[in-house]
Amino acid sequence: MSDRTVQYVSTESGEVTSVLVPIELWREIGIKLATSPPKPSHPLLLGAMRERLLKSRKRAGGVPLDDVLRQFGIDRDA
Repeated sequence: MSDRTVQYVSTESGEVTSVLVPIELWREIGIKLATSPPKPSHPLLLGAMRERLLKSRKRAGGVPLDDVLRQFGIDRDA
């Protein structure tokens, strides 16, 4: 088994300036990145949430915000 220890290089004041990664680990990370499907950067772009968002954008009807606030007893001007 090879050494998988990652080493951090820092300045005298403690600021990390570099990272040393064993080549075997580096290649493993590269393969995983290259073979993984791309992931959306925002949760709203995931599957069902994305579909719900797109449907809601097409809706014509709705309840005015002031009516909803009134139903919940929220004073908009407070």
